Amino acid sequence: LALAPQFWQVYLYKAFTYEGLDNFLGVVENYQQVLMRQPHNHLALNNLAYHYFLREIQIPQALEMAERAVQLD
Repeated sequence: LALAPQFWQVYLYKAFTYEGLDNFLGVVENYQQVLMRQPHNHLALNNLAYHYFLREIQIPQALEMAERAVQLD
């Protein structure tokens, strides 16, 4: 990834993997990496919002991300 950071899909797949491992920090870090490269990626917005809601953290930000994801889909 260091050699080709434009491949945002790798971060998306890493986030999926961390979801399966129930690794919240890995999930957040990788969805944020996707959004740095693809700010309008509705899947990353939706999934990151979902994980914030599950943990009842950053609710205003999660709500905004979820609304953006719906508008983009």
